[in-house]
Amino acid sequence: VMLLITLFLIAGSGVTTPSNAFEPRTISASLAQDNVVITTTMDFLGDFVKQLGGDKVTVYSIISSGKDPHSYEPTPSDLQKLSDSDLILALGISEFDKWITEVLNNHPDFGEKTYYAVSNENELLEYDDLIKTENPHVWLSPEKAKTIVQNIATILIEKFDFDSEVEDNLNKYNEVLDALIKEINDLKPQFANVPVVEDHPAFKYLLDLLGAKRIGVIEEREGEEPSAARINEIIKKMNEENCKLIIVNYQQAKETTVQEIAKETGASIATLSTLFVENITSYKELIEYNLKALQSPTAPSQGSGFLMFSWQSLGAGIILSILVIKVLRVSKPIKQKGRSSK
Repeated sequence: VMLLITLFLIAGSGVTTPSNAFEPRTISASLAQDNVVITTTMDFLGDFVKQLGGDKVTVYSIISSGKDPHSYEPTPSDLQKLSDSDLILALGISEFDKWITEVLNNHPDFGEKTYYAVSNENELLEYDDLIKTENPHVWLSPEKAKTIVQNIATILIEKFDFDSEVEDNLNKYNEVLDALIKEINDLKPQFANVPVVEDHPAFKYLLDLLGAKRIGVIEEREGEEPSAARINEIIKKMNEENCKLIIVNYQQAKETTVQEIAKETGASIATLSTLFVENITSYKELIEYNLKALQSPTAPSQGSGFLMFSWQSLGAGIILSILVIKVLRVSKPIKQKGRSSK
């Protein structure tokens, strides 16, 4: 009776259910419906699962639509999706899996049986001279994406009875990835040894496939505006290398800084994306979007930058003030003279 009274009082008081009270679905219940529920940490992983699992899977992806995977914080609805899943798939790169690792540590009821990393840092990461560490954005290379897709296929086959279907779909999707690689190779003559600067170092692997020459990164530290010294250093480097292309990441672009550097160096700006945005709904569309953006960069906006606005406005204001003062000084004795003559 006391338990029932306590439950009644909790329900009536609007107390939120503790986050560790989620109850994961069992795999057997999901398989009975012939529909496995899989949640991935990022949207391109969700697309890989859909391509491989077809109508056997229902897929949810947590990070997409312009969210920053470096600093993501899960919402209550994200936790519910993770709880309702038969399988949780993360990239396996620590830079982007910090939040999911913390969630799993705080929710042991999710269980290790439902969580898999689909890649290995030692397997895919390459050292980046520009940032003096391994670059984590491996999925922007379709060649490395093939390894990730293969790993997902292996997990699905081992975890569920999808053998023949997944293998067939894997062969078909590898053809899609091979077509993307060919498209990139066809563009190599256009970008080979072309100097480029990145705002955020997200596109190393794609640019390496194109043969482009990355000469600098505007960002000094993740999520922070670069110092004046860094900006001057980038401008000097771009002028020395005759660099006329700046690449910004849709999710993290520092627009004001980039615009001013572009104006100072006469460079164009190409806005690429690491995740799905606008009308992008698949990994194939994401890579094609980035390739098109590289081929059609835009000139910096006129008058939109803070520095340009500040100095030009200040100069105009000073000149206008001087003119007004001169007019007032000239007009004042004229008025006095007029009154005395009367």
